[in-house]
Amino acid sequence: MNGEVVEATCKGVKVALKRIYHRRQIQIGQMKEIDVLKKARHRHIVKLVGTYTQRPYLGLLLWPVARCDLALALECMETDGLHNQSSAQDPGFLEKLSERDLNIEEFRDIVGVQDERIWSSFGCLTGAVAYLHENKIRHKDIKPSNILLSRDGIWITDFGAAKDFTADLTSTSESRERGTLRYCAPEVFTYEESGRSADIFSLGCVFLEMVVVLSHSHTLTELEALRPLKNRSYEANLDYIDQWLALPSHTRAKTQHLLYEIRQMLNRDRTMRPTAKALALRISSIDRYNNDQQTSWLHGSCCDLWLEGELKMYKEQNEELEGKEREIQSLHSKIKELLEV
Repeated sequence: MNGEVVEATCKGVKVALKRIYHRRQIQIGQMKEIDVLKKARHRHIVKLVGTYTQRPYLGLLLWPVARCDLALALECMETDGLHNQSSAQDPGFLEKLSERDLNIEEFRDIVGVQDERIWSSFGCLTGAVAYLHENKIRHKDIKPSNILLSRDGIWITDFGAAKDFTADLTSTSESRERGTLRYCAPEVFTYEESGRSADIFSLGCVFLEMVVVLSHSHTLTELEALRPLKNRSYEANLDYIDQWLALPSHTRAKTQHLLYEIRQMLNRDRTMRPTAKALALRISSIDRYNNDQQTSWLHGSCCDLWLEGELKMYKEQNEELEGKEREIQSLHSKIKELLEV
């Protein structure tokens, strides 16, 4: 559900106003984004403050207002403009920022020292997608321009293509909506049955672009050159995945493990991709077991409490399964003893 987005003020608070054109009545499809945003309550998902109608427009008031998105951040970062004084004075680089009413200092503040806020986004974004999936919501259009950034955080936005499958018997569907083709999963592109794992594929594409830029050794242009088929989409060029993953400089253990997870996310077989929750826990494990002090954490402190709760639950479930396994082994031993008598 596309619409013009402008900055507005509601009761003294700056919000983003998304205006969507409609004719006589608001269509069911136009209500979908509103319903999903009413349901979603997460620190890394934009919040619906209110709605209004003023013919011929439907207005959505969203928080927060962010002048930067991940697409702009990656585009500017790959010039190394934050770390190289000469490129920071490049007219093209400065023009990109001025188009969003940003200056170099504000942009540095958003990205963080040594790109720390971008590094920490891996875990935060995965946690947000895990929340959506646990609440039976599929985003269906995850891409860098639908991820907002500010010095205060990161948020997934634009739920116009999202699907709430609470009332469905299954999370899979054969919808004709495909989101942005460059980032869509193979099964979505071919209109086959798709589910939550399609979001994981799209998120894997985003993560790949993030790692390439964060490596400061190659550019998105070079990554795009390794996708020569079908409008440069990832799904059509999966045969090049080894070359994609070879682009980032991955001498550090954290980056190596992250590239392994990205490979799993981009699996052509949707049933072999990890769930968002499993992925969030694995990214947390990368931090805990590979803290080499040379790279930033892969999740922000904002997600510590949630991760601690999930890890505790995972540990308790494991202990319960191990206990049941011991009981089964004990039962097998007793049966064996009885048979030998």
